[in-house]
Amino acid sequence: GDMQVTGVDPSTQGIFNVRDYGALGDGVHDDTNAFADAAAGLFASGGVLFIPPGDYVVSYGTMIPSGTVVQGSGRSNTRVRAIVNFPGAVPNTDPRYSFFYNENWAAPDLASGDSDISVEGITFDYSWYTLTNAFASLKFRYITRLSIRDCRFYYGGNAIAVRGCEQTWMTGNSAYEFRNCAWDFWEGPGTTYVRDNYAETSDTNQMLNFNPEVSPIASSPLDVVGKRLTVEGNVFKATGANFEPIQIEPLANRDNSIESVVFSGNILYRTFLCVGVEP
Repeated sequence: GDMQVTGVDPSTQGIFNVRDYGALGDGVHDDTNAFADAAAGLFASGGVLFIPPGDYVVSYGTMIPSGTVVQGSGRSNTRVRAIVNFPGAVPNTDPRYSFFYNENWAAPDLASGDSDISVEGITFDYSWYTLTNAFASLKFRYITRLSIRDCRFYYGGNAIAVRGCEQTWMTGNSAYEFRNCAWDFWEGPGTTYVRDNYAETSDTNQMLNFNPEVSPIASSPLDVVGKRLTVEGNVFKATGANFEPIQIEPLANRDNSIESVVFSGNILYRTFLCVGVEP
């Protein structure tokens, strides 16, 4: 089935409140270290990283491990905001460009990666535009059972970047003025559910991307398979001069493929579905 189950039980695992570690959430003070210190407690056995109501300014992102729920107090109450040029003067490949991340670069495959991560009830705000998908509010690679729910995303390149993950749920989120892609899945994405989300922008490379290819594209295997993709009940709205694509792209000049796609009940404003090859 497609139940949202990430295997984290707050009643038996610790709750790490960022305010207990010095976060102020006053929109001025840099709360980066408090987030990192609170998250450090998760690496023993997982748990809940709790972010109470407030406006939290951070200068770089936080790594989270298996068995973690990052829990806000509702996207109208909890905002995490990046300082300008965050984290500054590091390569675009640096994962700290994302507010929360787990990229598993030491894992050779999905089976060696992490599992059971959820992010819920938070607004993420980059505060500036960029075409670079390194600026993804949330970035994950090789995670089994990943849930992103009831979050709001402003600006940046991507709202989310999910690479090679299995059993991913994107539910009830909204994204505004992204410049590369709102919901971006690649590197042989596994079973993925994108339901009841809202994406609106005046300019972007794509609204949603589901792509088997592995990065970098030039060295990608030619036979990567994406699994089941379900896209239901979403709104995709382009407000600029151009029509923007929703891309399901096992590119035509390669032997990549996707097992199955359900695309149903979505509302498209100045957007179009593109299957098979980039426009």
